[in-house]
Amino acid sequence: MIVLNKILDRLHAVCPGSYRLDEAEVIHLHGQYVLDIDEDSALPTVSLDERMEVGGNVTIADWIVDNEAVLDEIVAAVVDLKNDS
Repeated sequence: MIVLNKILDRLHAVCPGSYRLDEAEVIHLHGQYVLDIDEDSALPTVSLDERMEVGGNVTIADWIVDNEAVLDEIVAAVVDLKNDS
């Protein structure tokens, strides 16, 4: 939950209102893009995925969150993705 909250804080600072959090704690971005956070492993991981209607999901990027700078990389990728759309 710590990584989730830190990412949400950063997203709110740079692009408020451009995401929503569902009951499964998946961050839904614009379009079919999602940030899926797994804090159950030894080191938390974050995946940026595009949800496809047919054929499953496509993973665009994966991060192991082992320091604060990785959180900034994740948010930068989300901003780039938003700007490219």
